[in-house]
Amino acid sequence: MRKTTNLPYGRADYTVVNVVSPLDGSVIPAYNLNPLKNGLFDRVDSNSTDSNLRSLTYNGFEFGATARFAGGSLLGGWTFDRRVSVHCDELENWGNLPGNSFSTQNANQPKSDFQFCDQSKLDLPLLHEFKVSGSYQLPKRIQVNAAFQSYSGPTLPTRWSIGRTLRYAADCTGPCTPGALVIPNLTPTTYVLDLTPPGSAYYDRQTQLDLGVRKIFRIQKYQFSAQADLFNALNVSYVKSQNTTLGSSFGQPLDVLQPRMLRLAMQVRF
Repeated sequence: MRKTTNLPYGRADYTVVNVVSPLDGSVIPAYNLNPLKNGLFDRVDSNSTDSNLRSLTYNGFEFGATARFAGGSLLGGWTFDRRVSVHCDELENWGNLPGNSFSTQNANQPKSDFQFCDQSKLDLPLLHEFKVSGSYQLPKRIQVNAAFQSYSGPTLPTRWSIGRTLRYAADCTGPCTPGALVIPNLTPTTYVLDLTPPGSAYYDRQTQLDLGVRKIFRIQKYQFSAQADLFNALNVSYVKSQNTTLGSSFGQPLDVLQPRMLRLAMQVRF
């Protein structure tokens, strides 16, 4: 697998700071960069040679079936799988480093703070996905169809955005000092720390039902097809993403599934 290395940085350029989680008082190591190395970039992509430090394992099963009968058809599928990522050869989390305009942070993966870098130790569950669709021909050339799908929600992390002036609360739990700086002499402006491991929480399942009806008729030499489709017929308000950073807006939805929508269409063939 490919890995990215920033050549000016080595493991000795980081100081471990034990951060006490505001959730349960557990201790999570954070890695504060040497200020002399702040802003230095010489990014190199290479292939990882140690599978114990970097790997991606996929395990899954997929079942599908189709059926045809008088006037209609039906197909469906069931998939359950799991992806296990190991990326313990990274020194930095690109999202935590200032001045790094070319980087992105994958919100569905643990960051390179090492405590969650080996997902093989996290006992991640299998995720299930279902799909069923079918159509049926009614009298007078009327066709109806339906599609049902249900997906497992992605990992739902909980993160703490730590600034240079952030202090522990007066009623903090665990081995913390009330009122003390969470990360003294923090090099970056903010340090985003994962408080929960991947697989500890997930978004709700996304379930959607779509319905449709089509009528075919002729007027002289022209063939018309009138169609009506109802998407998200159950009007499910599924939360696709939400604020995952502790604070006043924690848990606030950022994106939801499009509400019930009716589409009308007409086709003409001549």
